[in-house]
Amino acid sequence: MKTAIFGGDKRMLFAAKAFVETGHEVCIAGFDDMISLCEIQICTPSEAAHLCDIAVLPVRPLSGGFLNTPFSREKLPIAELMRMIGKKPVYTGCADQLRSYALGEVHDYAAREDFVWQNAQLTAEGAVGLLVSGYEGSVYGSEILITGFGRIGKCLSKLLTAMGAHVAVAARKP
Repeated sequence: MKTAIFGGDKRMLFAAKAFVETGHEVCIAGFDDMISLCEIQICTPSEAAHLCDIAVLPVRPLSGGFLNTPFSREKLPIAELMRMIGKKPVYTGCADQLRSYALGEVHDYAAREDFVWQNAQLTAEGAVGLLVSGYEGSVYGSEILITGFGRIGKCLSKLLTAMGAHVAVAARKP
């Protein structure tokens, strides 16, 4: 089965690698300056749409009516991409944004609970990285307030507590 990954940030390159490791043939589009990515074929969006059996789009697929492609010099209208993909299944993180453009089925991988929790853990880790690189003090012993106690807040509070911070949480619900 040929999987085409369209646009997105560097996380989509890791997704492409994961598809290859599970036996999929993969091509990517929307990464203009990339020369090689091992066994992953680099294509134009129209080539990728033609070659693929399934299409994978970023968690946040849209940027002002265009495919979210921060590593591409050209903007691709989402309506044009969806027309090129045709009736092939599309997987994205915000399926509701694409359903009005789609000719086939659109699946929302961000609706999966395991995906949402893993994404929250990665987001919390990124927040800690920003804190450590931008804060002149030490996290250890610091008093830190987290606003919100959803998935990310829960993951972040665990990480910061493990690093020795004194964590307080402000949330709407007790």
